[in-house]
Amino acid sequence: MTDPTPSADRAPADSVNIETLLRRAPLLAGLDRAAQDSLLWRFRALPFDAGDAIITAGGSGSDLVLLLEGFAEVYAPSGDSRYLVAILEPGSIIGEIAFFDPQQERTADVIGATRGMAAVLPRSVYDELLEEESPAAESLERAVLQAVSLRMQYTNETLAELLDTHRSGSLLSHLARLFAGKE
Repeated sequence: MTDPTPSADRAPADSVNIETLLRRAPLLAGLDRAAQDSLLWRFRALPFDAGDAIITAGGSGSDLVLLLEGFAEVYAPSGDSRYLVAILEPGSIIGEIAFFDPQQERTADVIGATRGMAAVLPRSVYDELLEEESPAAESLERAVLQAVSLRMQYTNETLAELLDTHRSGSLLSHLARLFAGKE
């Protein structure tokens, strides 16, 4: 993944034209111009700073969030703990589970790792597009499902590598050396 350290020479996220960022985002970049135009004005800007909660696990909400600038960390809760499971970069989508299943609670905490800008598409907008039988609804569905598919492929590959490392004993050996202070 890309280094989440913000560049000192970048302009602040809120000074960048959100429409330009949306058009360039992978979620919308592959859509035809008509679908883009139909969706662009329906997003609302969500600026965030490092440490700001973008989504909270267990919370309600079914909006789809698109990370436009900056980085965010995804934490999966487990009992009294939570684990960092991903670092999201610009172009990442957030909240797709609850977006397609509005009865589902949010499954992870997503926290700003740097200052950034996200764009929020309310679920109600998607419902309106469906009711209008807008081609933009189908285009949006395909784009989100493609992004989810790529994320699942990456997760599967990462999990397979982790399991292979564990089976070979190199993970345990490495951890033992690390905690024993040996390299």
